[in-house]
Amino acid sequence: MKQILLLFLLYCGCVSAQTTTEKYNTLNNRYEYFNSNNQMIGYKQYNSLKSAWEYTDTTVATRKPLDYGTPQATYDFDRINQALAYKQNQIDSGVKSVQNAINYLDNQISNLNVDQDIKETINKRFANEYVNNISGKNYDYTNKETVTKIIDYFNSGVKKIASEELTPSNDVKELMKDKGGYHIKEVKNYTIINNQPKLENTNSNPDILMYYDGDTIYFKNGGDDWQYRNLTFSKFDTIMNSYMYFSKDCIVFIQKEFKSVILLSSDNGKMISRELVIGKYDANIHHN
Repeated sequence: MKQILLLFLLYCGCVSAQTTTEKYNTLNNRYEYFNSNNQMIGYKQYNSLKSAWEYTDTTVATRKPLDYGTPQATYDFDRINQALAYKQNQIDSGVKSVQNAINYLDNQISNLNVDQDIKETINKRFANEYVNNISGKNYDYTNKETVTKIIDYFNSGVKKIASEELTPSNDVKELMKDKGGYHIKEVKNYTIINNQPKLENTNSNPDILMYYDGDTIYFKNGGDDWQYRNLTFSKFDTIMNSYMYFSKDCIVFIQKEFKSVILLSSDNGKMISRELVIGKYDANIHHN
């Protein structure tokens, strides 16, 4: 009996020797338990949803996460890059085709056989009314049909502008205010030799009346009947500083400030010029 009691006391002594220490972890808000070797053997944490303390034994072996191996790429990036490069090349090719068309049309305008100011007007209108209307918009330049439509749009635009700017318009707006009847105060007659005018004679007291209505210019010499010349506008001549018109048997220049009218014609192989200096306006002068 004494032996049994002694063995029981020895067992209790061994059990009591394995002491457990409780510590509160303020960071994790839990109680942690450590054995005599200061190894954590578990912790308890309050579950507010269940209104109960839950204990976790850390001595139980934890399960290792599964190793799925190295992730494998699901895309062929080489093919993607090749496709993107091909698409960019198509865009560049489309844009280049449109730019080449613009350059070609600019060159065509520059080669027109007209005054420089008319060329500049056509070029400016083409840029403002057509090129700028396309620039900055999101067109698919990889689509050949789209590129062709843009180029056709430019071609038709230049034709339209050129037609408007080069088609004769007899009613020059700068001269509209000058329509009506006038007295001619002086007449100068020239012959043209080596492209230079030579004054032949001057009449400082002519009995000549003139009437201008935009499409036609009329003259009346003394008691004679009215004579007329139909006018077809050609251009503004910067050298003569005059508006140039074609008529049946001569070229007519009307000076910009409406100070004179020049009739340039040919007589027996000689170029002759007749300048009529415009005098005062007379509301009573009518050609009919």
